[in-house]
Amino acid sequence: MRVILQVAEDTERNSISWWENNDREWIVDRKPTSSGPGFCDHSLLFFDCYADLWAACVWNSYGAARMILRNTILESLDILLTSTSNFHVGAVLAASRVQYLKMIITMIEDIRASVPYVLGKVD
Repeated sequence: MRVILQVAEDTERNSISWWENNDREWIVDRKPTSSGPGFCDHSLLFFDCYADLWAACVWNSYGAARMILRNTILESLDILLTSTSNFHVGAVLAASRVQYLKMIITMIEDIRASVPYVLGKVD
């Protein structure tokens, strides 16, 4: 199980380097919903604009793949948590689990922020 966890975490680190080194066409322009034309759900705090629809779709596919990967990491951490009797190891695993869960929630919010652009509600 630790090998699966290590491979998943290595893959996650490698995937982050893709967007950190991207070209201008991949830059996401995040705007507060108050600057939008009134189309946004009040629970959306911001919306994202992209160079084009294709870039938005690639970002969302990338985000979805990373969420699946992070969910695999969460499931691995759960298995390791239930199999350890060492308090310190359990605390570290539990803290990692919370961290990955927060990352998934943030990624869901990011994909949600792309919906107005994808639906053609912003320029």
